[in-house]
Amino acid sequence: MGKSSVALHSMFEGLFVRGLHVDAALQEKLRAKGFDLLKPQARYPVTVFEDCVDAAAQALYPQLSRSGAWQAIGRRFIEGYFETLVGKLISVSMPFLSPKTFINRVPRFITTGLEGALVTVEWHDARKATLFVKESGDEAGALMAGVMAVCFERMGVPAPTFEPKVRGTGDSLVVITLAP
Repeated sequence: MGKSSVALHSMFEGLFVRGLHVDAALQEKLRAKGFDLLKPQARYPVTVFEDCVDAAAQALYPQLSRSGAWQAIGRRFIEGYFETLVGKLISVSMPFLSPKTFINRVPRFITTGLEGALVTVEWHDARKATLFVKESGDEAGALMAGVMAVCFERMGVPAPTFEPKVRGTGDSLVVITLAP
């Protein structure tokens, strides 16, 4: 999620309308961050999405670390996103993908909700890869770890381990190790 990237409404719909079903208090916090549930826009600066995820993470998972809360939000986000039109199109293809093919397609999947996203995959060996999410905010890797965990569950394959890490200067990553 590059700072010049744009978060599309489907991202907000997937998380805040379908995934979380926000209450009035959280709805007000989101409005203060730039997202009005009652007056949605087609596109938002990516910083608005990041700020809204942070607000939801703090409100819903105060007992977790920031990274843990973003992973939990990532799980709920993808469940909701799969209920949107774009998400339904993506979810239909998932059972036909191998774990490696899925990981390789994650950057393309991300661009369905984020225009201008800076996401790449680097394979270290047949079972270990790193997903880089550049200029994305510190916890985008944690969000993606939660998202990918649900995707692997839906694919019916053993879930890999996910190690989200902050790289500083707004970059994050998640190291993915496939099950043997």
